[in-house]
Amino acid sequence: MSAALAVIRVIEEEDLRTNATVVGAYLRQRLEELKDKYSAIGDVRGLGLMQGLELVKDRETKEPAPQTVAKVFEETKRQRVLIGKGGLYGNVIRTGLMLNSTERSCRRDGRGARCRLCIAELTMSTTELPLTTIVRGFCSRS
Repeated sequence: MSAALAVIRVIEEEDLRTNATVVGAYLRQRLEELKDKYSAIGDVRGLGLMQGLELVKDRETKEPAPQTVAKVFEETKRQRVLIGKGGLYGNVIRTGLMLNSTERSCRRDGRGARCRLCIAELTMSTTELPLTTIVRGFCSRS
């Protein structure tokens, strides 16, 4: 019980609820930028630090692309980055960042450090439908 109370005290003292709102808005902006860049991202949704990227074969039909998520999972696993998946068809990449995450921790660092915060950037390929995933974290190590 005392551990739970200590956690609540830290959340309140460090105003982590506000932090989740502010950093979550920044994260959402970055994910929306990825959506604008890659047609395989059909939707971005979520609240605060819990966001999701819905991967689709076609933005018009919104046909789910669970195979693409599987490719992303394999590449992130290879890079030792854990991500979550969800959605009725298993085509949503989920994020669940820590309450004390910062905007800095959501940016790619100049040294190309692996993402430890579970966000993947997708690189398009015209040879495979709809994309080949080369996962690069755009979150730096904090």
